[in-house]
Amino acid sequence: MKRTLALLLILMLGLGTLAGCQREEPDLTPSEPDTTNDSNQTTEPTTPDEPDTSSDTPLPEGEGTLRIAVNADISTLNGHMYSMSRDSDAADMLAIYLYRSYIGDDYKFTRLPEFAAEIPQQMDDTQTVWQIPLREGLTWENGDPLNADTVIYSYKMLIDPKLLNTRASYFNSNTITVLNGTEYTAGECEWEDVGLKKIDDYTVELTTAAPVTADEIMTHLCFNASMAMVHEPTYEAAMNEDRSATMYGTSADTYMSAGSFTIKEWIPGASITYQKNPDWVFADKIWLAEVTERVVTDTSTTLQMFLNGEIDYVSLGNEEYNQYKEDPRLIESDATSLYHISVNMQNPDNPILGNLNFRKALYYGTDREAVAAAGNSIPAWWIQPMMVVGNLETGEKYRDMMAEAHPEWVPENYAYDPEAAVEYFNTALEETGLDSVTLTLLYSSDNSRYKTCSEYLQKAWAELFGADRFTLEIQGMPNSQMTATKKDWVNNPSSYDLGWGGWSTSKISPWNGYNVWRSTYAQKNEPYFSEALDDLW
Repeated sequence: MKRTLALLLILMLGLGTLAGCQREEPDLTPSEPDTTNDSNQTTEPTTPDEPDTSSDTPLPEGEGTLRIAVNADISTLNGHMYSMSRDSDAADMLAIYLYRSYIGDDYKFTRLPEFAAEIPQQMDDTQTVWQIPLREGLTWENGDPLNADTVIYSYKMLIDPKLLNTRASYFNSNTITVLNGTEYTAGECEWEDVGLKKIDDYTVELTTAAPVTADEIMTHLCFNASMAMVHEPTYEAAMNEDRSATMYGTSADTYMSAGSFTIKEWIPGASITYQKNPDWVFADKIWLAEVTERVVTDTSTTLQMFLNGEIDYVSLGNEEYNQYKEDPRLIESDATSLYHISVNMQNPDNPILGNLNFRKALYYGTDREAVAAAGNSIPAWWIQPMMVVGNLETGEKYRDMMAEAHPEWVPENYAYDPEAAVEYFNTALEETGLDSVTLTLLYSSDNSRYKTCSEYLQKAWAELFGADRFTLEIQGMPNSQMTATKKDWVNNPSSYDLGWGGWSTSKISPWNGYNVWRSTYAQKNEPYFSEALDDLW
C-alpha cells in the first residue's frame, strides 16, 4: 500500500504502525500519527486482554481496553472552537451528531442517522426546505433529554456573533449554505432570519440558500466535530459574564457526552480514559469497554512502551520505519494529512519571501522525489491527501480521479526543474537588490522525518543556488510550539521564515482540503490567500 508525503508545495507523510493485537477490521489509527525515536529492542509486546469476539454482538458494557500513546494533550473538546485534530479526534469519541459517517462492511463510506431518526425530508419543490425528524428517548450521560432544543441551541452557539467561534463557517457554508447563517455571524440579521427552526420537540427544519440533496445535508451535518451537539446547561455554566467566551470542554467537569464513549477519567497533561456508553445509538458497534490515551511528549519512549506491552500500537517515524519495515506487525496506510512548507510572505525581516520569483525558485528547486526518499514517503505536487475519496459509491480516490480527468495538471518530475529554479532565483536577487539570502526552516522535533527532510533541503538548496548565495538554517522544536510560532504571524509578522506544516481533512469531502487556503479561514498558519478558491467556494 502506498505511503505519502506533501512538501512546499512538496510532500505528504504516510503512516506506518506497529500493532500488537487486532481484530480483522479496517485500521482506525488517528489521522495525525504519533512518532518515536530509535530502539534496538525487538521483543514481542505482551498481549492485553482482548474482547471476546466469538459472539455476533458485543456486550453492553464492552470488553477489553485499547491503550494508546498520543504526543499532545487535549486543549478543548468544544467542537465550536478546536484548532487541532487531536482535539477533534477526542471529541469524536464522545460527541453525538445528527448523522454519522462510517466505513461499512464493504469498506465504502455510508451515512447513518444518529440523533436524527431518518434522512432529511424534502418539504418543497425548490429543494431548499428540509425537515429532520429526531430520535426520541436519547439522553446525555447525566440523563438530560436530547430534543429539538438541543439542535437549535448547539448551532445557535456555534454561529453566535459574539462568541465568533472559529468553526462557525462549517455550519454556515460548507457542503451546503444555510440561509442567512453567515449574515447572522456577521451581525447583519437576527436569529429568526437564519434557516434553522424548531417544528416540534423532535423535528427541526433547515432552509438552504440554494437547492441541495438529502445526501449533501447529511454530509454537511456529520462533517467534523463542529457539527456535534452541546449540552446547554454545561455550556452555559462555562460561559463568561459578557458571553464572549466559554470554557466548555476544557475539563471533564465542563463537558457532557452522549456519544459512543463517556469520560471515565481525565488527567490534563497525563491521560484520558473513555468508557463505552451502553446507551449510545450504535452501542452494538462498539466491542471495547475502555480506551486509554496517555500523553507521551518524550517520543523516544513511545516505541519502548509498545515493546514493553504498555500500549497496543505505535506510529513509526522515519528511522523506526527503516528498522521495522519487514516486521509482520507493520500496517501501512495512505496518509490522511498533507504536509508542506509554509512561506511567511509578509516577514519584514526577510522581504524576499514576498517575492514571487523567489518562491518559484524554491518550488521548482525542490527535488520532491529525493526529499520523499529521505523520509520514506512518496512525493506529491498536490494539496489533497491520498486517502480522500472522490466517489463514495465506488470508493475511487479523489487524486486518481483528478489525474485521469486532467493529465495536463500533472507536472513532469513532480515540478522539479533546477534550471528554471536558478533563473527564478537570479531574477529574485536582482529584483530585491540582494547578493545572498539566509532563511530559517522550522521543523517538528516530534517526528524524525522532518529533521531528515530538512537536513536534505539544507544541503540541496545550497548546492543548487550556491552556498555563497543561499543559506538555510534549520531549527527543531516541539510541534505544539512550532504551530503556535507559525500562527503568530498575524500578531508578529517576523515570527518565522519557513516552517513545516500539515492539514488533515475529511476523507469524504475533497473540497474541504482547499478550505484552509481561503482568505476567510480562521486557523491560518501563513499569510497565503487565494482569490480563485474564494470565488470557487
